[in-house]
Amino acid sequence: MLDPDPLPYLPCLLALARERDWQHAAEACGVPTSELVDIVRAAEVRHGHPLVKSGLPFEGFTPQGERVVALAKELQAGLEALEQCFIASRHRSTARLRISTGVTGTV
Repeated sequence: MLDPDPLPYLPCLLALARERDWQHAAEACGVPTSELVDIVRAAEVRHGHPLVKSGLPFEGFTPQGERVVALAKELQAGLEALEQCFIASRHRSTARLRISTGVTGTV
């Protein structure tokens, strides 16, 4: 069976890339800073490389981390485009249903 969320750390990595601050990224993710650090460390274990430069305050991503963030941004954009496609499809289906039933929305 497929993992329903194979990359649960991506939203946190994206928040860290956007905020460039551990505390602000943690707040954006709705987790304590210590949990964000644990999430990033788990991502590093899964990836097999450090993704974030060590230290506080946030010092940036490693080259491997920059690549992961770039791919995560592409994935996020693709998912957003897919969601827009679904929304547009539902809108077209609703419009066709109104036309076929003669419902116009006017009184």
